[in-house]
Amino acid sequence: MRFWLTVRHSGWFEPSATGGIFPFPFAWQAWAITAGWIVAIATTVVLHGEIAWLSRIILCISYIALGMATYE
Repeated sequence: MRFWLTVRHSGWFEPSATGGIFPFPFAWQAWAITAGWIVAIATTVVLHGEIAWLSRIILCISYIALGMATYE
């Protein structure tokens, strides 16, 4: 609960300037989260089949949800 209250409306991310679905990093915390997300997506290359696609979809949805939660 404490994590959610810290993240909610923290201003880490902002809406993409091009109108895309992926949030744009604004603060250093968001840049660190984005770097971790890229590494996590890259590590899914070693997975095979359905589990690889499922993990990528889950990672993308969680990134978008966290980004939208931090909008001011």
